Amino acid sequence: MKGREEERAGRQDQVRVEGLTYAYPDGTPALRGVDLTIARGESVALIGPNGAGKSTLLLHLNGILQGRGDVAVFGVSPSGRGMKTLRRKVGFVFQNPDDQLFLLRVGDDVAFGPQNIGLPAEEVAARVTRALVAVGMGGMAERAPHHLSTGQKKRVALATVLAMDPELLLLDEPSSGLDPRGRRAVIRILAALPLTKLIATHDLELVLELCPRSVLLDAGRVVADGPSRALLSDGALMEAHGLEVPGSMRG
Repeated sequence: MKGREEERAGRQDQVRVEGLTYAYPDGTPALRGVDLTIARGESVALIGPNGAGKSTLLLHLNGILQGRGDVAVFGVSPSGRGMKTLRRKVGFVFQNPDDQLFLLRVGDDVAFGPQNIGLPAEEVAARVTRALVAVGMGGMAERAPHHLSTGQKKRVALATVLAMDPELLLLDEPSSGLDPRGRRAVIRILAALPLTKLIATHDLELVLELCPRSVLLDAGRVVADGPSRALLSDGALMEAHGLEVPGSMRG
């Protein structure tokens, strides 16, 4: 126990969740006493069956939802006045890129966030260029988002977040709906980003490539938290919670 406390004391936690409980408006429990800490620089996967609470937990970390319990991101509550502080530090990439792209030009979508925090035009332009290059979409600023493929839209949605120079990325199903080439591109881009990442996903092969640590949620509870390879290779654990051992780990 002492070693565990010493380890925690030496960490720089960017996310701390204690006893988080949340129910949907119809009263259905979504999160039940969730505890979670994420240190600076970690890449952590949130895994679990449909309805486990993965996306709901992410939405608490950027203030879209508010439940009972303690939530701190960079030491600040992601609600009320805390949101202004966190807007520049936390980037949220939704599962459906159409939820994030709403302007007529790719460049305008990527510029929207930096413009709204009052950055000078020159800095906005530099951030747009840098973010689009980072996601392999350099030279696409004039394109209309609705003319892009799903994979391209996902990359632009990520660029809208990167343009804010965040320190923490929250990603909801970043590989869903992508063909193999698009999926590989997203994994390559995310692997190259030197940011703390919390990724909610059903793509367990992606977890093996990007996330050394996994947190398994089921019915709103954390049922396992540890090294991804240890959790995902545990056939009994996976089966008990509606998942399968990834194909690359099967004998």
